Amino acid sequence: MNNHILFVHIPKTAGTSFRLAAQRYFGDDNTFYDYSPSSVETSEEVLHYVYQEQDLYGLSTCFAQGEKVFLCGHFPTSKYASFFESLNIITFVRNPLHQVLSHYKHHKTHLDYEEDLESFIQDQRFKNLQSRILSGRPLEFYGFIGLTEEYSKSIELINDYYGLDIAILEENISIHDETLTLEKLSPAIIQLIEAHNKEDFNMYNHVKKIFDERMKCHQNGVPYVHAVIQEYSVGNVRGCAFSRTLETPVEVSILGEGWQSGSLYANEHRLGMCGLNLPRKGFVGFSYADKNISGNERLVFELSHNDNQNKIILNIKQKG
Repeated sequence: MNNHILFVHIPKTAGTSFRLAAQRYFGDDNTFYDYSPSSVETSEEVLHYVYQEQDLYGLSTCFAQGEKVFLCGHFPTSKYASFFESLNIITFVRNPLHQVLSHYKHHKTHLDYEEDLESFIQDQRFKNLQSRILSGRPLEFYGFIGLTEEYSKSIELINDYYGLDIAILEENISIHDETLTLEKLSPAIIQLIEAHNKEDFNMYNHVKKIFDERMKCHQNGVPYVHAVIQEYSVGNVRGCAFSRTLETPVEVSILGEGWQSGSLYANEHRLGMCGLNLPRKGFVGFSYADKNISGNERLVFELSHNDNQNKIILNIKQKG
């Protein structure tokens, strides 16, 4: 794994703090920004190759010249993901209630937004913003997704994972802004935010589970394994699993209602995912067939790590 990092900066998620701290670490010559062609922060190389020449590959040649590269900005993951290893793509997400409110305040203060909060919430441009930006790959395949509400712990994990020494800064963070506290929101406004950002709430809750498992592994000295179920149908389970530190295939045990797989190894090739730049050149798949697998869709998949081995347990349960 190289030292080229792609940081997807979702607005109002503490991304400004992180990218400024990262710039100090990586240095100006190795830091590239894309915050739109009209932004003064966007790098000259990005302006030239991406917006003038419309040649994203040309920009990648700039990256090849450096031992370490940090690219960040307000763009969907898919825009630059092909230039980076999957494990080197990172981002932060935030409780959608706070993110929506902070985003609204930013537009009112800095972008001359003239509508009220209700209009902002219902504006298609701002609905489910976080999940839309991160769409196109399973959340489990990101190298790291931090939580704004756990900013210091997130930096600790990033530094540990990538061997970095990024400082903890708090620039442009409004999570402590008293004008945006949930206590001052009416139930009707909260319900409106929830109604128009269901995908973001689902994503955020899922990321929190991933984050908690990462922290548990970090505290116990256990290598973290990325794992996802791709298909769960009658008689069949398919998925992917890979480690961020080991090249050997992950050992997977799957437990279901009235059946269990025994040990499998995630060494099958996933041709359709080659474009995601997964470890082991995409040889990270596992599959299991059993006539007792119901294929019921109302399920949750719980991941647990086993001691300090390259092994995980996937427990398939009915939703409560």
